[in-house]
Amino acid sequence: MPADSQRETLPEPGVRSGSQPGSMVGKVLKGQYRIEAQLGQGAMGIVFRGIQLGLGKTVAIKMIRSDILVTKDSHDRFQREAQVLSKLLHPGIAQVLDFGIDEGTPFLVMEFVDGKELTDVMTLEGPMAPARAIGIVRQLSAALEEAHRNGIVHRDIKPQNIRLQRYSPTGQIYLKVLDFGIAKQLGDENGASLTATGAVIGTPAYMAPEQAGGSKVDARADQYAVGVVLYELLTGTVPFVSDTVTGVLVSHLTKPPPPLPREVPEPLQRIVMRLLEKEPTQRYPDIGSLERALADCEGYCRDARALSKGSVRPTTAGDMTVAMQKRSLLPMLGLTMLAAVAAVSGAVLVSVKLRSQAGAQAVTTPKLVATSAQAGAAAVPDAAVTEKTTEPGTSGTNMAINPSAQPATPSATASTGPNKPSGTDKPSGTDKPATGSSPRHATSVPTSASEPPAIKDQLDRVEKLLRDGDFPKAIELANQTTFTQPTARAYRQMTFAHCKMGSFSAQGTFHRVAATDRKKLVSVCKENGVSLP
Repeated sequence: MPADSQRETLPEPGVRSGSQPGSMVGKVLKGQYRIEAQLGQGAMGIVFRGIQLGLGKTVAIKMIRSDILVTKDSHDRFQREAQVLSKLLHPGIAQVLDFGIDEGTPFLVMEFVDGKELTDVMTLEGPMAPARAIGIVRQLSAALEEAHRNGIVHRDIKPQNIRLQRYSPTGQIYLKVLDFGIAKQLGDENGASLTATGAVIGTPAYMAPEQAGGSKVDARADQYAVGVVLYELLTGTVPFVSDTVTGVLVSHLTKPPPPLPREVPEPLQRIVMRLLEKEPTQRYPDIGSLERALADCEGYCRDARALSKGSVRPTTAGDMTVAMQKRSLLPMLGLTMLAAVAAVSGAVLVSVKLRSQAGAQAVTTPKLVATSAQAGAAAVPDAAVTEKTTEPGTSGTNMAINPSAQPATPSATASTGPNKPSGTDKPSGTDKPATGSSPRHATSVPTSASEPPAIKDQLDRVEKLLRDGDFPKAIELANQTTFTQPTARAYRQMTFAHCKMGSFSAQGTFHRVAATDRKKLVSVCKENGVSLP
C-alpha cells in the first residue's frame, strides 16, 4: 500500500517551535524521566524510550504536538483526560503512568511494551487462519471494551498500535493496545477536536466513514477499525487502497468492501461485514457484543484454513473490482435511465400544473429559472453571505448564496414580461416562451421551503456557524440532518466548512452537492489547498 494512504503529513509534532526531535534526547522531565532515544513518530506526536530515574525502569514517553493544546481550557482538558487514561487497568492496554506539560509541550509517560508489532506479524505469517484471527480480535475487543466503559474512544486502531508480547506463530496470544493518545479523545464539551488545524484524526486505511467525513465519532468508530483489522488478518490486505489519502477516505464513505471468499466461514463473514457497515447504527450495539459474537463463531472456524495470499483484491479508488463491474454495471445504467425519465416526466407535470393555476389567485411559490444553463450561472454558494427573500406575501428563504450572482434581468426568469416590482410572485399567463423559441422545462432553485421545519431550523443555525467561522460545529450539525433527511444544502454546508478548514474530507461530501453550487465550491476549496473533482 502506498505510504501516504496510511498517514497524513502534518506539522512537526511533539516539540516546541524551533526544536528538533534529536534535541530532546537527554532531557529530564519532571526531574524523574530522562529521554533516551526516539522510538517512532506519528501524526499526533513523537514517542521516545526513557528511563524512570531512581528505579531504573524503562518507560515510553510520548511528546504530544505543541500546537494541539494552545489554551488554558485545552490544558485543563488534557489533565482530566490523562487522569482518566491512567485509571485504565487492563492486561490488554499499555498503562499511562504519569503526565505533565514541560515548557508548553504536553507529554505522557506510559508502560514500555516490548513485543512484535501486528504489522510485522502479518508480514511474517500472511493471511491468518480464521481461528487465529478471531483469537487476536477477541483480545483487542476486550481491551477496547474497558476503554469504552470509561468513555474513551481510541480513534486510531490499526496494526501499528497493536503489539503481541512473547510472540510465537503457534503459541498463546498476549496482546497490548498502544497509543490511547489524549489528542484523539472525545474533544471538548462542544464536540470540537483538540487539534488547532481541524484535521481529520486517524489513519485513513482504518478510518470509519463518519470519521473520514469529519463528523463527531463515538465508540462505534472503533468497531469499524477493528473490522478493517480483522479483514486484513483474514485476507492479507485492507479493503480500500489508493495512491492518495483522499482516495482512501472517499472509498470508506461511498464504496462497499470487496466480498470475502467462500473459504471464510459464513458466520465470520457476517461479523466482518457488519463491522464495516457505513452507517454506525448498523454495527454492533457495543464492542462487548462483538466479542460475544466472535466467541460463538469460534466453533465454526476451528478447522478453517487460511486464505492464500492474493485471494482478495482490494478496491482501488477510482475503480471497481471486476466482480462489482460484472454485477452492477448494467443495473446502474438501467437505474440511471429510469431516473432521467422520471425527472423529465416530473418537470412536465409540474409545468402543466403551474399553467393550470395561472391567474387563479396570488400564491407563494419558489422562483423558477428558465434554463439549467442560466441556473448554473445564477446560483453559487457563499456561506458567508445569506440572501433572505422577505417580500410581502412570500415566505422567506435562506439559501446562503451570493446575491450578486442572482439574475436581475427578465431573461433570467420564466416570465418574458418587464421586470416589475411586486409584492407577490404570481404564476402568470404571460409566463410563456417568446415567439419563435422552443419551450424549456423550468428548474426550481433549491430553497429552505422544501425542507421540513426542524431540518430547516438546524441548517439555518449551520449558516450562522459558518458565518462565525465555527466550521467543526457547523459540520457536526449539518451532518446530523443527513441521517433524517439528506439535503443538498447540508452537503453544500459541510463541503464549504471542510474547504475553509483545508480538509480533504470535502471530497466525501462534494458528490452530494447540487450541480449549480459546485463551481463556487471548487473555487473556495482551491483557495484553501483542497482539490475537488
